[in-house]
Amino acid sequence: SIGGNDVVPCAKASNPITCVGTAVSTIKTNVTSIASQLRAAAGPKVPLIGSTYPDVILGIYVFPTNPGSTGAINLANLSVVAFKALVNPALSQSYATSLGAFVDVTKASGGYSSLKRTVHTNAYGTIPVPVASVCTLTWFCQKGDIHPTNAGYTLIGKLMVAKYHAIKRR
Repeated sequence: SIGGNDVVPCAKASNPITCVGTAVSTIKTNVTSIASQLRAAAGPKVPLIGSTYPDVILGIYVFPTNPGSTGAINLANLSVVAFKALVNPALSQSYATSLGAFVDVTKASGGYSSLKRTVHTNAYGTIPVPVASVCTLTWFCQKGDIHPTNAGYTLIGKLMVAKYHAIKRR
């Protein structure tokens, strides 16, 4: 989970915007290096596919307290921009340097959608749709754990298989 683990600590940073900038720089360096090493080991014909996670920072909207504090809700809103404009483009570009593909799980899980659209859930009451999605796809809202649930792993697996088939058809 390179990338996700670099950005999640920014939720607790005194200046999350600066923290994300630093994390993106680290992501670019590390993922570009790792993708290059994987490409060298695998050769040019083996598909190289990287991915991201759902934006678990959206979960601070309800974890550890529901409703989240004003600061937590503001941070959730900032995370949408951070993943859409900074983190995931950095990951995509880093994989591309080694002729790799990228699966944007954040986008596929609704993480770029407006937090103004809401849905009622039994567990959390009325919350933004992207927050409800991350609560279903990861353990973050329940446990503060960034890892996917079975539903999350199923989504990621399907997206990876679809990307693999798209690459193989080229």
